[in-house]
Amino acid sequence: MLPHTDTIYGKLVANDGDGGETIITGDLLTYDSKNSGSDEKYDYFQWKIKGWSDSWAGEGEEDILEKLVADGTITYQATFPDGTTVSNQKLLNLCVRLAGEKNGSNFGITTIRTKSVNFSVSDVIKKGIAIKEQGYKQIDPFKTYINRFYFDVDLKKIGEANWPTNNYASLDMQKLSSCGNSRIYNIYDVMNINNGATIMNSKNVVLGTLIAPSLPVHESGHAFCGLEDEYKFDYNRASGYPNCFSSTGISNGFGDYGSPYLICESSNRYRTSYCSIMGCGDESKTIRDNIALRPEKFNLWDCGVCLSKIDSKGTLKENAQYCRNNSFDVVNIDGKPNASTLECSNNADCENKKDIKWDPGCIDYCVANKCVSAAGQSCTFIVKNSNGTIANGADGKCGSKEASTEGRCLQIKYSCVKSTGECVEDVNGIFSSVNSCKPGCPKPPQKYSCDAAKGTCVQDNNGQWESPGSCAVACPKP
Repeated sequence: MLPHTDTIYGKLVANDGDGGETIITGDLLTYDSKNSGSDEKYDYFQWKIKGWSDSWAGEGEEDILEKLVADGTITYQATFPDGTTVSNQKLLNLCVRLAGEKNGSNFGITTIRTKSVNFSVSDVIKKGIAIKEQGYKQIDPFKTYINRFYFDVDLKKIGEANWPTNNYASLDMQKLSSCGNSRIYNIYDVMNINNGATIMNSKNVVLGTLIAPSLPVHESGHAFCGLEDEYKFDYNRASGYPNCFSSTGISNGFGDYGSPYLICESSNRYRTSYCSIMGCGDESKTIRDNIALRPEKFNLWDCGVCLSKIDSKGTLKENAQYCRNNSFDVVNIDGKPNASTLECSNNADCENKKDIKWDPGCIDYCVANKCVSAAGQSCTFIVKNSNGTIANGADGKCGSKEASTEGRCLQIKYSCVKSTGECVEDVNGIFSSVNSCKPGCPKPPQKYSCDAAKGTCVQDNNGQWESPGSCAVACPKP
């Protein structure tokens, strides 16, 4: 925006996009980076303007801020003591540096949003911080070599709404983004999706808005490191990637830097660990297709492959050895994710395995990998004729999976509580439904009693008067 020490006194003018200008009154605009990386409000820019909060990403200021970002310019005016007015216009620097230094040997990682997602300026800044803090800074070799990376957020929205995702995978972001020359562009483009995509050895990573902060590191495994997915595809892709080995390539491949596990992108290639951030083989079996169970670590061999791209120590084996010698945080080669607490990955995992013909509406379902029981939910109990045809339905309630050999929907019966005129569930009741119970269960007439201390009549099921008037005659005020 401006040098850290510059301060401009004057008026801030925002273009509304329709030819009009909005003058934001105030007398101080300054750029302040000292809070970067520490303030929960993400105060990377400070706008000291009367009537506007201090935070660049403050709540309630998004409409003004979005106008500034969309227009891309800032106009300022200065009035001297003699009345002379000078104005000028500057382009806004929409590339926010979160951390790191940009130089010839460092790699840039930029977070950016498209017009297809409903992300505010503060939203994309928060995503950029989360990717940096909870992703790259936690996972080796990026963690150990974090000083070789700088992290930016581009405040500009790119592309067009509802563009196909593959449009962004091949765009020239160096020309399109405000943050030029980044090595990786993490592009948020798809609402309410928790996965991502990229092209091998490319720059652009397309992400869903619900992704975990570690997923961009998985995608960087492709785009930056050149690693293949280590889980199974329905079709075989091109071979030759440094982490998937043929049966003949194992002996002179990764050596003692891993263990051969079948399925690495295809069913006839080998990966070098049971499970890693790059995948877990046949994930329908290893992690029940729940990518949240993938370890957030590379395996030893893949660590060496990525290290060779950051600061190569020689051959891939020598890079893997460097990861080992320096105790980089990598997965246990033969370690398996703990799936014992994972009850389900879809509703089918929770369904009754019995061959039940009559089971309407009583199917357990899967939420957050836990089976939610249908027991206690309302259902329609199917009354069957002796020949197996449906006669009619009755009120029912779902029982446990073992509640009935013919189904979990158990018929509810009702009885009448005469004192209140209410129909209640009762296994020994004589009514098959609430509707059949109600006609024979009228509410008793309301009765009243006298509160002698106050001289007022109050409702009382055990009272001796059947109307407020008859009670009032015998209930004088004290």
